Amino acid sequence: MITKNENRTLNAQEVAEELGVCKKTIYKMVKEKKIPFYRIGRLIRFTSDAIEEYQRIQEQEVLSHIKKEVQEVTA
Repeated sequence: MITKNENRTLNAQEVAEELGVCKKTIYKMVKEKKIPFYRIGRLIRFTSDAIEEYQRIQEQEVLSHIKKEVQEVTA
């Protein structure tokens, strides 16, 4: 788990573990530019702050979608 108040550099394996997906999925997300990353030469790296923000945004989108579906069902 990412430690708060510590913006660390992460590799694909660490991000995969944080998000609960396989490393191959992370590389696919990078290729599709669906996750924030940067390169150091050929290496792909991530910042813990950017990954935390990505997780917050994804969570908000899911909650928004659920709320919309509930409103449609109860309307």
